[in-house]
Amino acid sequence: MPWQVLAASDWQQGEDAQKLLVKPRERSTIWLRGTVTNTSIEPIRRWLQLSPWRLEQVNAWLLAPDTGRVLAQAKTGLNVPVSERTVESSRTLVPITLPAGETRQLLIRISSNSRPFLTVKSWKPVAFTNTQASRYQSHSIILASLLTLFVVLLLQWDYRYALIGAWMLATFVLEAEKEGYISFVLFSGLADYAGNIRFTAWILHKALFLVVSVYLLKLHQCRVWRWLPAVVLVTAGVFSLLTFVLNSVDIRNLGVAIDFGFSAIWLMLLPGALQKRNRWQWALLGLVSCYWLTTTYMLLSYTFAFQYTAAFASSRVMIEIAVVLGLLGVYARQKRDRKRYLELQLREQEKAQRVRLEAMVATRTQELRQAVEEADRANAAKSNFLARITHDLRSPLTSILGYNQLLAAEGGRIGEISRVVYASAEHMLNLVNRLIDYARGGSEGVVELADFYLPAFLESIGREASIKARENGNAFQLIKATDLPTIVRSDATYLRQILLNLLDNAAKHTEHGNVELKVACRPRNGQDGTTLVFDVSDDGYGIPLEQQNRLWEPFYQGSGRCGGLGLGLSIVKQLTQQLGAELTLDSEPGRGTRIGFELPVSVDGTEQADVAIIQESQHVLPYFDATGYTAWVVEDAAAIRDFLHAELDGLGFTVRLFANAEAFFGAADAALAAPDLVITDYYLTGASGDAVLAASRRCWPEVAVILLSATQRMHKPALQQGGQDYTERLTKPVHLAYLRRAIASACGCELSMPEALSQEVSQPVSPESAIAVLDTKEKQQLAHFLALGAVTDMVEWTQELATQDSERRGAAATLSSLAEQGRFDTLARLLADTQAG
Repeated sequence: MPWQVLAASDWQQGEDAQKLLVKPRERSTIWLRGTVTNTSIEPIRRWLQLSPWRLEQVNAWLLAPDTGRVLAQAKTGLNVPVSERTVESSRTLVPITLPAGETRQLLIRISSNSRPFLTVKSWKPVAFTNTQASRYQSHSIILASLLTLFVVLLLQWDYRYALIGAWMLATFVLEAEKEGYISFVLFSGLADYAGNIRFTAWILHKALFLVVSVYLLKLHQCRVWRWLPAVVLVTAGVFSLLTFVLNSVDIRNLGVAIDFGFSAIWLMLLPGALQKRNRWQWALLGLVSCYWLTTTYMLLSYTFAFQYTAAFASSRVMIEIAVVLGLLGVYARQKRDRKRYLELQLREQEKAQRVRLEAMVATRTQELRQAVEEADRANAAKSNFLARITHDLRSPLTSILGYNQLLAAEGGRIGEISRVVYASAEHMLNLVNRLIDYARGGSEGVVELADFYLPAFLESIGREASIKARENGNAFQLIKATDLPTIVRSDATYLRQILLNLLDNAAKHTEHGNVELKVACRPRNGQDGTTLVFDVSDDGYGIPLEQQNRLWEPFYQGSGRCGGLGLGLSIVKQLTQQLGAELTLDSEPGRGTRIGFELPVSVDGTEQADVAIIQESQHVLPYFDATGYTAWVVEDAAAIRDFLHAELDGLGFTVRLFANAEAFFGAADAALAAPDLVITDYYLTGASGDAVLAASRRCWPEVAVILLSATQRMHKPALQQGGQDYTERLTKPVHLAYLRRAIASACGCELSMPEALSQEVSQPVSPESAIAVLDTKEKQQLAHFLALGAVTDMVEWTQELATQDSERRGAAATLSSLAEQGRFDTLARLLADTQAG
């Protein structure tokens, strides 16, 4: 009991017991007693602060001086949770309250395992709180500055800067926690773990100092010290865990041993650091040595209890901040010097590399120049060859087109067949023209958009497809939607090639079955124009599922039962992609195949003369004289109206033009004389071609009326009284030769053979006779053409030769025929024999 302790006889005066107050590394218990008196007329309250902060447990009693009765008691210390202390504070505080004029006996019991010194200080509570708040405020300012500096260091994206910042924060935590700033102010939930925080920060800050020293002094490049940073950090981590297991005395002794070990290891780093030769090595070594001396002195003062206060060492923090700032400045200068050195080295390397590259480029340029010259020669040879070949192909194609256009005007079976031949030859001519453009340097595979008549285009495809289908005993059917546009803009050459390849493929893989081409249209979603929907179907062999994925590959032939090179469908896929369409396939073995695609096209709705009338050279067009005849033309397309006026006027007609049916009706009713010919379109503003036909028959029953239209309605009987029909129905686009024959037939005019064609059908002579009639200059010209292989130039030269006299006309026919057949060897042999003779 407290009064029993007071009754003991071995009490000593404080000034005679200094040795008892200092027990650095022993577990001990000491009792203090004293008398406290309030001489004022008001009650007083005081807090007694006992130092150092590591006192484990402090019990205090306030006793009555005469009876020894306990009037008040308090407890505090590290072993007492903060919530159970009489004054909830991180410091060791004993509260004392005295009434006015009263005296009390104070008894204090102090238990600790380490007491390097002992001091007691009296505080007024308000003064203590204000002083502590002021110190905490100072800590907050220092912490904010350190955190700002740490963030700045992290943003440098350099691990050395990050290590310096972490070392700086660990030192602050060590010093600030001596006054409970971390565990009591920042993180109040950690108040009961204040000792663990202090011990961990102690060893961690020394470990980080070692790591920073290794990296700043570039000792991590040495094999001996390469693993030191990892070892010391692991040691710090294990020590932190042991703070929760060992008692205070053991953990303190272990910490002292580790700290001394780290200090000794740092001394072992010096020889290696002194061997590093760089401009800033001594400055770095001096700064870290200064900090090592400071920490070592404080370790010795703590261990041997001289000049150790256990209070917040602001001088230590300031010294560390100064060292850190110095290290940062030196390290920044070191990095800048290193950067300059590297830039200098880089410039030297770039200069040397530039010299090497210039030599290599000069050599390579010479090689490339030679390669380019060889490539240019090869390309020129290729282009000349392609240009010559394609140019020579045009001569026979022109003749085929001219003669077939004349035959197409005959009508009947011959006219139908000739139109198929004409369409194929025209398609081939378009391909040849594109090949010529490519040979001249144009782009290969460029889509060429142009307006064309869709009904006439489909009819041409249908005629050719019927011939293809009959080869295997198949029936062909063209199914067209009734709302198809008349004129569309797309690439007719590519579209024709796509459809003919698909129809040819369907006909070859079907025997005694059906082949169909369905054409429909639908509006384009949210865009101008329309989408044409094409479907080619058959009930032939079909395609197995495992072959469908490879069907579009070049040279793939599937079953191979129909021969060929396997290029047709691969070309179809390529062309549809260029036109912006996508192919779909539906096939089943034994039931047939359907291949479709949707083609976006533009629909202008206007007709142009170059679309409606297919012209040819004058030398293949029939001619007749219509002088004295009158022709009325009803056409709402101005371009076609102007063209027909020029054509009819050139043949001798007196032409009268009408832009709509109403104007024609008024002129017909007021006319004094009937025209000899009426040409009309079907769809007109305010009326139709049938109305024009009816008005013509009413006013002039015998006048010829020719319908020139692309609408499907033109294939049906005209709806007018008497059941009379048009004199002639012509489909747009109409061949000019066909138009002239129809007009001549309607007007009863006699056609005459073109002079050029009359010359071409002259009777040929024998090759020997043809050579014999040539003079020396003409033979030299012929030899020049043979040397160049210029078929077209030779044909054109023979046509000029035929215009001279009748004797040379037959020779020209023979020479032209031999040239078109490619019989150059025969011509060269005959020419050599003649010259030798």
